[in-house]
Amino acid sequence: MMFLRFSSKSVVVVNNIAHIAPIFLIKTIYSFLLAVICIASALLGRTEWILIFPFIPIQITMIDQFVEGFPPFVLTFERNIKPVEQNFLRKSMLRALPSALMVVFSVLFVKIFGTNQGWTAIEISTLLYYLLASIGFMSVVRACLPFSLWRVLLIIWSVGGFLGTALFPRIQKLLEISTLTGQTLTVYGHYDADLYSDFHSDKSLSS
Repeated sequence: MMFLRFSSKSVVVVNNIAHIAPIFLIKTIYSFLLAVICIASALLGRTEWILIFPFIPIQITMIDQFVEGFPPFVLTFERNIKPVEQNFLRKSMLRALPSALMVVFSVLFVKIFGTNQGWTAIEISTLLYYLLASIGFMSVVRACLPFSLWRVLLIIWSVGGFLGTALFPRIQKLLEISTLTGQTLTVYGHYDADLYSDFHSDKSLSS
């Protein structure tokens, strides 16, 4: 009896870890790829090609509170006694890879496009901050499928908490961001629309 209870709890733990692992692996993958790109750009020897890592630690820490912090913590308490997937770590990596690549592409695109448009450093930093959070929230939404009332409330709390801190002037100074301008808001809206369409296409494929 004790063994059956232990086995059942072990299955729940493994399944829940596999369920939320992509949320954490996204940051691991994009941080590694961006670090490689930054080092490569410095080795090229041309000043205009040098890419500095686009996020400061406090920005990532703040986003983590609402993406990697509270939502996965709550989701780990769910009851999930489905059979454990084989090679769940590799599958989690593959699920996280598209979002991580989207972060890398967003950084390169915004850096190049924003510089050509004459955006200030604070405008570029603000847009990248919002894009990083949006991509992270999409991973949280995927982890919350299928939706239930408390899962929807969890998503609302996470997004609301992020917006509440991102729009607060004193915290903006700490994060070295500002409010989205007309140009950056337009780009952000297009990106969010693409994220929304990609999410629905992934949802239809999985179903």
